[in-house]
Amino acid sequence: MQHKADLASQGPSTAVVTREGPVNNQDESKKEYSAQNERLKYARDTLIDLASRDSADGRRKIFDYEMNIIRESFAVGQGSPEFTTYHVQAIRSALKHDNYDLVKALLDKDPTHHLLENESDILQAALSAECSWYFRWREESDSLRERIELLMTYGASINTLDSENNTPLYYTCTHGHHKTFRFLIDSGADYQTFHARLPNCDIESRSTPIPSLDLDQVNLLQVALDARLEGEKGSSIPSIWTKPLQRKWGDIIGFFIDAGLNVRTDDPSLVKFLHIACFQGNLVYVEKLLSHGVDLAGRAGRSDDRDYIFGSPLHAAAAGGHKNTMLRLLQTGLKPSAPCRQTYFGEEELLTPIATAFKSYGMSMPQLKSAEVFDTCEALVEAGASEDDCKILMEECAKRGNVDMLKRLLQLGVRIQNVPLCRNLDAVRLLLESGASIEPARFQNYAAKQGSVDLLKFLVEKYGPSLQVEQDMGYITFDVIRGNHMAMLRYLGSEYLDDINTTFWQYPSATNAEYRVNLLQLACHELHIGAVRLLLDEGANPGCPGLLRTAAEFMREQLRSVSTGGTNTKDIQIFQLLVEHSNGRGSDKDFNANELSLMPTQLTENVCHGTSKLQKRPTATNQPATKSESGSDDDTCYEDDRARACDMDSDNQSKV
Repeated sequence: MQHKADLASQGPSTAVVTREGPVNNQDESKKEYSAQNERLKYARDTLIDLASRDSADGRRKIFDYEMNIIRESFAVGQGSPEFTTYHVQAIRSALKHDNYDLVKALLDKDPTHHLLENESDILQAALSAECSWYFRWREESDSLRERIELLMTYGASINTLDSENNTPLYYTCTHGHHKTFRFLIDSGADYQTFHARLPNCDIESRSTPIPSLDLDQVNLLQVALDARLEGEKGSSIPSIWTKPLQRKWGDIIGFFIDAGLNVRTDDPSLVKFLHIACFQGNLVYVEKLLSHGVDLAGRAGRSDDRDYIFGSPLHAAAAGGHKNTMLRLLQTGLKPSAPCRQTYFGEEELLTPIATAFKSYGMSMPQLKSAEVFDTCEALVEAGASEDDCKILMEECAKRGNVDMLKRLLQLGVRIQNVPLCRNLDAVRLLLESGASIEPARFQNYAAKQGSVDLLKFLVEKYGPSLQVEQDMGYITFDVIRGNHMAMLRYLGSEYLDDINTTFWQYPSATNAEYRVNLLQLACHELHIGAVRLLLDEGANPGCPGLLRTAAEFMREQLRSVSTGGTNTKDIQIFQLLVEHSNGRGSDKDFNANELSLMPTQLTENVCHGTSKLQKRPTATNQPATKSESGSDDDTCYEDDRARACDMDSDNQSKV
């Protein structure tokens, strides 16, 4: 027994115990390894989830609990090669979701600053995430350059290729990120690389064919030009021409031209860049392109059928109103009156530069200024523009009231046959004195609708009243009242018409007596308190003799129609004006107490007791309104009545 006990404390028994021990340790190790993997997986999933949260313009506040998640995750994965992979995945996810602050927090966990040395496409990923092809005109965020610089600090290379064989500089060219482009160039990026021609763009859908699409590889200048043209697809048509080139691709393209990169001189994307530079008057870019040898007769490209196409850079400069750019182009041999085919919203016309300038000016491009366009066109006349172009300019001078230039053109011997419709009296007089003819009726109709009292008086004195009152006065009155031309309304009622109560057709084609109206009824129809007051002060009869219903009856119908839903302040005030001017005129259609009892209670009290909020004005019987020397009345008080009533309507609606 003692011998067995000694064995138990030695050899065989010891071996058994020894064998059982390692078996138990292996099980524990497996369990610990499995638990560690679970913790790593959980840390990875937690980090990726945190990195997948969106931000606004690269900035999103990291909350305290999120920083705790980051610290706990890195505490679990400290020293694990697998977790290093998860670390990079989280950074990529944060880049994809444009979360610069989180990228910075994750990179701070790498004390070696070599985490990204083997990530050949990390900069490309950061640049691609900044802007999709659907938002190519969006400007780069302020944090993009900081983000690229930060990634480079942790080992990212600026000249490595991604899976599509593109460098980081390529993506700045495709997206127009000129600030980051300049940073990469200053950091030593290689710009002499070649790439496939815009694999991300739908080239076949271009409105303008590209002749060199058969090229397998193109330089970065061609990439930037094509990207800028493709970027037009996501923009409104005017902004294509008016958004400054330097805000996106301008400086990138200019750098490549200065660096000696070449593309075909008639490439549509290059020609389009020249035309936009001329339209914007950017002489710096124009000079670069001229030195590059761009084809001045080339056809500009477009990505949208609605886009404008100017026939030449000279046409674009004239349309933009840039005199200096136009003069520089004339030095290249372009002719000031050479017609070229222009395209506007899919329609083509053969136009000269001057005709193009005013065609574009009429399309209301936001940055165009009348004075600049006229100065540019006058310079074209001085450079030898044709007689027809001079006539176009003279007509536009009259329409826009540019009397000084009109005089200079007359001194040069330019003459036109007919006076174009315009509001400027001095321009009309000059053209008539030069021998131009005029259509009195058409011109008087135009002057009345525009509220030009002096012009209408001049035409009436020279040619007599030419309007067809029966047919024309209805539409004219509508335009005058809606345009708030109170001086014109006074002139029509007190001087042009034989009687302020003259009746006429509301519409030219009307034949039913129900559509016979006068000035006062149309003012009531438009609920223009100032117009109603003015006409009543001038002697308009609320009884409306000769019509089927009085102005008062019309207003009663208006009030009854809205009485169930609340009374309109302007209705009440106009109604009271009619009451005040009706009493005592002896009309059998004057207001009386029985009729007032049919109105809403609030209205009856207002009318009977004179509690209207509308400020009373002196009438024509006790204090006539003053008139200015030119014959136009000082009718500001009548114009203000409508605005005041609208304000009170808003107050009433809020109370309801």
